[in-house]
Amino acid sequence: MRGGGAGALIFTATPTVAAPAQSASLQSTAHTAPLAAAERFDAGTLPPSDDFRRLIEGSSRAGGGRPKALVHDTQGEWLAKFPSCARDEGFDVIGLEATCLALARAAGLVVPDSRLQAVGRRRVLMVRRFDVTPEHGRVHMVSLRTLCRERPGVYAQCYSDLADVLHKHSAAPSADVTALFGHMVFDLVPDLAGRGEHTLAFH
Repeated sequence: MRGGGAGALIFTATPTVAAPAQSASLQSTAHTAPLAAAERFDAGTLPPSDDFRRLIEGSSRAGGGRPKALVHDTQGEWLAKFPSCARDEGFDVIGLEATCLALARAAGLVVPDSRLQAVGRRRVLMVRRFDVTPEHGRVHMVSLRTLCRERPGVYAQCYSDLADVLHKHSAAPSADVTALFGHMVFDLVPDLAGRGEHTLAFH
């Protein structure tokens, strides 16, 4: 089964079990319609109703604020992340994110497979989904945001909050907290280098 949002839970208002919505075919759509809709929405103009509905549905299923869509091709299921003129302020954020994923992988961190996909004169970042796999089908998942009980105005304040949640809920807390530490250092080193700082403490 494909599409239908992240994870394995499907909610329906009817007593019958609903089949998950099909994620878009990469070959058939090539992202042209959702990318064009995202660009028009960024520019302050509502896209045609059908394109706008597909954009909202795709982004809401995938979560987060950046326009995106769930798609599939012969290699599996992907999260397609679109550039945003309004948010990116002229920077190639999609390219920077792809570079950061490559650097994290080279540093030994566990990150998903990814690639840049050309769409006309722009690029889309394709990130392989971990919640739908050929071996296990749809995989149950829960986000750290949910485990931290985040809601508007209430957020995890520091990395130790995330570590506490992992200790409480993870099936392998030692491995997961070690992985969290690695990602934390990877995130912070560029900032520390930019400020001329050379020490890092983790409590």
